[in-house]
Amino acid sequence: MDSAPAADSAPALRPRADGLLDVAGAPAFPIMAPRLQGELTPDGRLSLALWGRGEGARLKLEGLDGPLVLAPGRIVGQQGKGLFVAQSACDPRWSGTPTRRR
Repeated sequence: MDSAPAADSAPALRPRADGLLDVAGAPAFPIMAPRLQGELTPDGRLSLALWGRGEGARLKLEGLDGPLVLAPGRIVGQQGKGLFVAQSACDPRWSGTPTRRR
């Protein structure tokens, strides 16, 4: 997994009344599911790995520009574009976000 950016360069998270977080730009975002782990970096690189198997994929996501809303297992941008990770099955999904193989 890639290392997180320095704390002074990370975008500020703002708590909302509904328990979610608002952020102006993409932060480093960890992904955890029953057999899946990964990280989305601020520049849109997504690394995924399966527990016990190692790295599975590297993708470059585009279109996750701020403002964003963060919650466990999801990061949602404008017009519903985002990354959504199921918590009960290994089923990552992204919506409206173009991808490129790296």
